[in-house]
Amino acid sequence: MNLSHVERYFADLLSAIESGEDIPLYTGEERKAGEQIVPRKMSLPTNLFVIGTVNVDETTYMFSPKVLDPQT
Repeated sequence: MNLSHVERYFADLLSAIESGEDIPLYTGEERKAGEQIVPRKMSLPTNLFVIGTVNVDETTYMFSPKVLDPQT
């Protein structure tokens, strides 16, 4: 993922964190995993923290301030 802008991969997640809205997972007919129904959307808890590592060199893109702190 270092070779692309992280905002493209995490756009839905960042938007959901900022707005408090649910993340849509799929549309169309109901889906099942075994005997359980897969929900159509997912909500994020308020105490969710996304933590990770990244390599930084001349071949990677830097994170935008919005990615580093979506509360701003």
